[in-house]
Amino acid sequence: MAGVDPSTPVREIMSKLVITVGADAHIGEALLLMKEANVRRLVVTKGGELYGVVALRDIVYNIPLLKILADYFSK
Repeated sequence: MAGVDPSTPVREIMSKLVITVGADAHIGEALLLMKEANVRRLVVTKGGELYGVVALRDIVYNIPLLKILADYFSK
């Protein structure tokens, strides 16, 4: 199986396009950003500083109807 040598620097394989969302943004805004940028994770910022990371899975599993649909379609 071909792959990257474990000694390869992270900078060689990291995502260079980083999409950010403010910590006070609504979930709908985050979902729209994910859709528009075709990404599953957003860097969350607050006051211009890194605050965290939100993943599509975080959103899906915190909205009951979306969790039910995700569970159903992952079978």
